[in-house]
Amino acid sequence: MTKVAINQGASGVVLGYNALTAIPTHTLLAAGDAAIFLAWDGPRLVIAAAQGEIGSKAEGTGSLSDLPVGTVVDLGKVRSAPGAKVEVLSTDEQVIKDVLEKLPADLRAGEER
Repeated sequence: MTKVAINQGASGVVLGYNALTAIPTHTLLAAGDAAIFLAWDGPRLVIAAAQGEIGSKAEGTGSLSDLPVGTVVDLGKVRSAPGAKVEVLSTDEQVIKDVLEKLPADLRAGEER
């Protein structure tokens, strides 16, 4: 007998200014002081926001909104962290497509933009 296990991930990349311009203003305003991600939430791509503090007392804590552009985060772990909150802002396919088109401009390293 073969058993199949499916692990649906929940990770995302922090978006920068160029990608954020593809997201409707009212959606961004709803996020407040948060890091905005293009994220896999199970089987689908979403725009998500995460806010709160992460880290431990030994390592020191930091605000999710201070994460650098391009940082990849395990949103499943963020969801389980005390004091942190993850919220799906949009599942709109057109918004996600527009973000994907602008994302490379935020992730170029060492190039003049």
